Amino acid sequence: MTEMKEVTVKDNYMAVVVMLFYSAVLHASPVLLRPR
Repeated sequence: MTEMKEVTVKDNYMAVVVMLFYSAVLHASPVLLRPR
């Protein structure tokens, strides 16, 4: 039970990190692709 709970928490944490990273990439893409 403990191992399953740890895995679930880790998966949730990774999911949040991936979502934040993906969102940051989407917001930064136009700035990075547009020449300054």
